[in-house]
Amino acid sequence: GSTHSTQHAAACAFLQENPTFWASPVAAAQDTAVRVELARIAAMNRKVNITIGALLALSNEDTDEAAYHDVMELAVSIVNQDQSVLPGVHLQLKTVDVTRLRALENVDAYGALDLKEVEADALVTQLERANVVAAVGGGYSSDVLVLAARMHVAGIPLLSQSATKSTLSNKTEYPGFARLSTPDNIESEATARIVEHYQWERV
Repeated sequence: GSTHSTQHAAACAFLQENPTFWASPVAAAQDTAVRVELARIAAMNRKVNITIGALLALSNEDTDEAAYHDVMELAVSIVNQDQSVLPGVHLQLKTVDVTRLRALENVDAYGALDLKEVEADALVTQLERANVVAAVGGGYSSDVLVLAARMHVAGIPLLSQSATKSTLSNKTEYPGFARLSTPDNIESEATARIVEHYQWERV
């Protein structure tokens, strides 16, 4: 109302008269109501840093995930520039390279499983140390199978862009996991129904 407008005007006037205010405590203002309004303005101008993880096989030339990284960085930059999207929030991107983890999936040798688990633990530790609140990536189902449970324990949800293994839909085993792609079993069922509907004999 009018009272708040008066307090806001008084706070703005105080800031104009005291340009070094931000380096001094709010108590520099004598009037209690003005101090409250100054604190509110300070809170509005204070940005919270939120870090999002990106789990991508950056060193694998057989995938386009390096390009995904460029797009993610661009998206974060756009959000940070437009404060109408996430006011008071500054997004940061923590990228973790899963190329080595994915390579170990194709190694059929004694000790390979242990190496894969050690690598997965190291990747999740990187996310934890960066205070990541959620992560995007894990494009292969094999990535998710080894990472999802560990990330859930760490309190980091995982959103995969392309993991399709049907068992990943089990929310009891993978409670912190979500995906943008259709699970294999649903896609197979839909394909079968389309073939039946159109009576195709060759696909």
